[in-house]
Order: sequence, then C-alpha cells, then structure tokens
Amino acid sequence: MDRGNILSGAAFRAVSLSALLFLAVLVGAGFFGFRYVRSEMLAQTRDLVLEEEMLLSEVHRLEGHDAAVKMIGDLAGSPREARNVLALYAPTGALVAGRPTVPVLPDGWHQLALETARGSRNFLLHSRPLGTMTLVTGESLDLTRTAETTLLRALGTAGFVIVLTMLATGYAISAGSLRKLESMEATLDRIAAGAMEARLAVSGQNDQIDRIARRMNHHLDRLAELVHRKERSATAIAHDLRTPLARATLGLDRARRQAARGEDPWPVIDDVAEELTRLGGVVGTMLRIARIEAAEPGRGFALFEIAPVLEEIRETYAPLAEDNGQQLEVRAGPERLFGDPQMIAQLVANLVQNAITHAGPNARIAIDSRAGPDGAPRLSVSDTGPGMSEADRDRAFEAFFRADRSRSTDGTGLGLALVRAIADQHDAEVVLEDNGPGLLVRVAFPPA
Repeated sequence: MDRGNILSGAAFRAVSLSALLFLAVLVGAGFFGFRYVRSEMLAQTRDLVLEEEMLLSEVHRLEGHDAAVKMIGDLAGSPREARNVLALYAPTGALVAGRPTVPVLPDGWHQLALETARGSRNFLLHSRPLGTMTLVTGESLDLTRTAETTLLRALGTAGFVIVLTMLATGYAISAGSLRKLESMEATLDRIAAGAMEARLAVSGQNDQIDRIARRMNHHLDRLAELVHRKERSATAIAHDLRTPLARATLGLDRARRQAARGEDPWPVIDDVAEELTRLGGVVGTMLRIARIEAAEPGRGFALFEIAPVLEEIRETYAPLAEDNGQQLEVRAGPERLFGDPQMIAQLVANLVQNAITHAGPNARIAIDSRAGPDGAPRLSVSDTGPGMSEADRDRAFEAFFRADRSRSTDGTGLGLALVRAIADQHDAEVVLEDNGPGLLVRVAFPPA
C-alpha cells in the first residue's frame, strides 16, 4: 500500500488540519492559562508578604522597636530562611536585623534574585517604612516558577500525546479508506474487462464509501441490464432484419432482370421501397430507444399535469379506435408527474397503439391515471381483447419480440421496448397483468 496515498487521503488530511487547529487552540489557551496561573500565584505571594509585613508592624506598634528587631532576627535565622527574607534598615542604611544579602530598596514591590544557602533564588520583595526605619519583606517565587513549569510541561505533554493520537487515528482511517478504494478500483477494472457480474464490496461500517459503493452497485446493476439488453437487441436486430434485407436484395435483383428482359419492373420496385420504408421505421425506433437510454436522467424533467396529456392522446387515437370498432376512454385525475411530458406522451401512445392493434373489434380500451398509496402517480392502459399469455408477458419488453397471435398484424415488436426505455429513464416500474379478459399495463412512478 502506497503510504503517499495514505498521507494524501481525505481522512488523514482532515485529521491533520484538526490537529493543527487543536495545537493553535492549545497554544492560545495555554498562553492565557499561563498568564492566569502566574497572576494568581503572584497574588498569593503578595498576600503572604503583606501578612508577614502586617504582623511585624503590629509587633512594632504594640511592643516597641526592640521587640520588632528581636522578632525579625528570630525569623531571619529560622529554617524558613530559604523561602522568606526579612531585613530592617536604619535611616543611615545600616542593617539593623535580618539577612545582610537583602539590599536597601525604595518603597514598593520588587523582584530580585538573592543568594541563599541553596543558591540564587528569585524573590518577591516589598519595602515600606517602619517607624524611622525601612522594612523589607519577601517571599520566594519558587512555587510560582514550579507551577508555571508544571503547567507548560502538562500542556506540552498533553498536546504531543493528543496530536500523535489524532495523527495515528487519521493514518489508520485513511489506510482503511484507501484499502476500500483500492478494492473498488480492482472491481471496476474487472468490470471494464467484461466481468459485468462483479460488484463493489460494502462493509458494515456504513460510511461514505459504503454509501457510494451501494449507489454505484445500483448503477452497475442498471448498466449490466442495459448491456444485456443491448446484446439481446443486437441479436434480435440481426435476426429480424436479415430476412427483410434479403427480400429487398432479391427484389432489386428481380427488378433488374425484368428490366433487362423489357418487362415492367415497377411493381417489384414498389414492393422493395415499401419494405425499405418499414426497415427505416424500425431503425428510427431503435435510434429513438438508444437516445432515450443514453439520455442524462432527469434532464428536461418538469412537474406537469397528466390529464391534458392523456386527453390529447385520446383525441388523437379515438378516431382510429372507432374505425376498428373499439371504444377508447380516459379517466384522469388531478395528479401531477415529474418527468418529460413528451416521453410520457410517447409511452402512453405506444400502449394505446398496441391495444388498438391487438385487442380486436368491440374491445374497450381505457387509459387511467390515479395516485398510489405513496401519493405517486400511476398510469395504466387496459383493454378487453384476447390478452397475452404469462410466458409472452415475461418476454414482451424484449426488442422485436412478437407473440404468435400478433405475427399476423402489422408491427415491429419495438413498442413495448420503447415503453420500457422511457419507464427506466423515469425510474418507473412497468408491469403487464391479466385484465380478465385482455391486457393491463401498469406504470408506477416514484414520488415527485
């Protein structure tokens, strides 16, 4: 597996961007957190300094100068010396009590590095007058520095671990996605090589790739059906057009010989022209089916009312039905259909034409439109003629298929093939049923 493809995968790139965003947020939060911790620790240190300063001030006020000097000396020599500093200076600047390493400072707060028994350490110092003298009180900043260091280390460790975990997770997810994509690529290569039965693997994770694979499998099923239908159509075309072409060729040869003998060749030429005209109609219908099947699904679709389309078909075909002694009626509701109006008109017209051709005299032909249980429109064309056997209904949508009883009538066997192509373009289901008597064709469209 190519690691370059893994690192360039969408999952890894998304996690990497998330990791960068996390680091940016962590740095920002760490900056403000660091400042907050430092401010709080300094505030606590100031409070300690002020408390000790107030204690010494109270001793000086209540017990006098000597008591304050003695207390400062005792505190300066206690074990607390490493973290506390005290110094009392005379007006001349001479050290009266306390640590000699503490310098004389002007009034206010100061941060200085002082030498202690444990080395140089940072202190927060406060200087203020105490009677006629100057008192300097201080606390070590070691705890503040320790807290700051601990916070920085915690943030750095947490950031490193979290980012490393995110990158590892992104790498694993990207590797899994790449394995799926490579499997899809191998399957598509097999399909391109002619294995039309191959399908993309779908895992139980139901991620985006699985949803795409399911959708592609749906389209591959349709593609395989179209390919098989094309193969069957090509075979049927070769079989059904061979005889008419042979008759046309023989007719032209016969006409040529008649003309050579001085006989009238025009009756034979007229027969050949009629045969070629019929073949032209067959080829035109096949091209129309091919264009419909190759059209982009949904292109030119619109929401339209079905009733006017069906009424126009009734007005067109009612005279032809009357000439055959048949009755054509339309029952259309207010349903609206999302599709191509011209294709739908062609679909219904083909079904009506088939019914008029094969139902026989005295048949009643009905075009019906109504809404199904899901609210989607459903069209049906029924007749009361001899109908069609179940075996013939299973093959009726094949190109050039004609039932035995239909071979005595005019037709090409392409009408229902065109109906199926239009229905497929609209994701509609078309079925043939026994009308008892006659044939019932139902077309169920998906909800708009």
